[in-house]
Amino acid sequence: MTSRANNLKKSLQAVLATLAFSALATAPASANSRTVESAYGPVEISGQPGRVVTLYEGALDAALAVDANTVGAVITRGGSDVAGYIRAQAGDIAIVGAPAETNIEAVIAAQPDLILAAPRIDKQQVELLSRIAPVIASNVPMLQPDSWEQETRLFAKALGREDQAERVIIQVKDRIAEVAELVSAKIPDGQRDATLVRWMPQGPLVMAEGLFSASLLKAVGFELTDTTWSKRAAHTANP
Repeated sequence: MTSRANNLKKSLQAVLATLAFSALATAPASANSRTVESAYGPVEISGQPGRVVTLYEGALDAALAVDANTVGAVITRGGSDVAGYIRAQAGDIAIVGAPAETNIEAVIAAQPDLILAAPRIDKQQVELLSRIAPVIASNVPMLQPDSWEQETRLFAKALGREDQAERVIIQVKDRIAEVAELVSAKIPDGQRDATLVRWMPQGPLVMAEGLFSASLLKAVGFELTDTTWSKRAAHTANP
C-alpha cells in the first residue's frame, strides 16, 4: 500500500468514529428500507438520505433534479467546478475531487450519508468509501439512448425519491416531444445534421452519440455526424 493510501486510511480511521457517533445521535429512524442494486452488489439503504455526495456528473444531474440535498460533487471534465449548465442549481457545493480522482478527505468533510458514483469506479475505492456512507455505483450500460433514464431511476431509488424521478422523466420526454415538433416544422428534413463537440483543454472532442445530450439531439430529429471516432473509443472501452 502506498504512503498516500496509508494516509487516506488513517484519515478515515481518525474521523469515522466521530461521524458514526454523530449519525447515531441525529439520524431519524425510518421503516423505508430498500435494497438498491449497485455495480458491486446490492446495498441496503433506509429512509431519504439527508446529505448526498456525487462522484459522477450523471449522478449530480439526477440528485439535483429530484431535489436531494447534494453537499459534494466532482468537477466537470476539463473544468475547475461543476458544469456551467448546473452551477446555479448546485449552489455552494463542496468540490470533492475530479472524475478520475476522489479526494477522500473532502468526502469525509462533507459528512454524507449516501455516495453516488460512476459505473467504472474502482472496487477498492468503493470499499474505502463505504466506510463513510453507502455507495451506489451505477450498473447501467453506458452510451445507450435510455442510459440517462435508467440512471435517474437507479439514483432516485437510492435517494428514496422515485416519485420525483418519474415526474422529471415525464417532463423531459414532454419537452422532447415539443422540441421535435418545432424542429420538424422549422428545419427542412435534409438540414437536420449536427455534430456534438465538447471543448477540452487539449482541443475539441467529438462526443459519443449515446450520451444524454447527443440522445436528446437525435430524439428531437437531428442526425448526428462525425461520430466514427467516438464509436471506436466506446468499443475500445467496452469490448
